[in-house]
Amino acid sequence: QPLERMGRSIRKEKEAPDDLLVISCEEDYQTCAPLIEKGVDVFDAELLLNGIVTQKLDYERHRLFLDRVKQTRSTRWLKDGAHGRFVPISKS
Repeated sequence: QPLERMGRSIRKEKEAPDDLLVISCEEDYQTCAPLIEKGVDVFDAELLLNGIVTQKLDYERHRLFLDRVKQTRSTRWLKDGAHGRFVPISKS
């Protein structure tokens, strides 16, 4: 529920807030895609569960959609589901 509300409001903004932390699952890719296009990283719930036990958040280990997102210094690329190739995401 909170993701849906945040997702609608964030679509109107050019960029996502720097402190936004999205917890989701692989099945929610379509819901998360607009956030990913704005540069938001999405994490599995294990980030928090494991973090409670270890008292440390291991962001890289629990990042979702690594197979669908590539990042260079200046561009974020998303995998095109129809063709299986990566396409750049516009900053505007």
